[in-house]
Amino acid sequence: MITQAQPLELYCRIEWRSPLGNAGPRPSYQISSVKRSKLSDYEFIRLVAGGSNGYLWGRYKAVASMSDGHFITCYGGTEDAAEERALALTTLSDANVQVINVTEEKRSAVRLTIKGLRKESTQVQPYRIIITNRKYYTEPHPGSRASKRGYFIPISAALSIRSATKPADWDQRISQILLGPTVSNPG
Repeated sequence: MITQAQPLELYCRIEWRSPLGNAGPRPSYQISSVKRSKLSDYEFIRLVAGGSNGYLWGRYKAVASMSDGHFITCYGGTEDAAEERALALTTLSDANVQVINVTEEKRSAVRLTIKGLRKESTQVQPYRIIITNRKYYTEPHPGSRASKRGYFIPISAALSIRSATKPADWDQRISQILLGPTVSNPG
């Protein structure tokens, strides 16, 4: 008999792409304790990701410490851009911001000699959101993975946020993810 140990754990990752394609930066930030109600609001998610203009990515790093013990880390081309995007991302979480710190990655030491480590300010566009829902159990079963909290079955979906208009199957796909995985169909 399989028993559920804890409620579902919902988190997402938002990704951006540079107009330079694979040659440019590909930022990706994870948000824990996602508000279920916000996932069906396509326009809100696009706004959090910077809207049709995206945002300026770069060497300034904002770290938001959340009340659930997780962190949201975001890079920006300016101090304000990094902090603004990190605060926007926190609106997707049920957790509250405890403190936010912004630092600059200086161009010194290794960053002076290895160009790939430098973060040149680049405009990036919203690309996709990957939503993952985990259901925890106290006992293992086929398809489950072990963790400190017990055994879990994840279900994930990657949804494009490139278009200014909501995809026709958005609500249906969000509903499937929010229902969570089942033992017979782990996702």
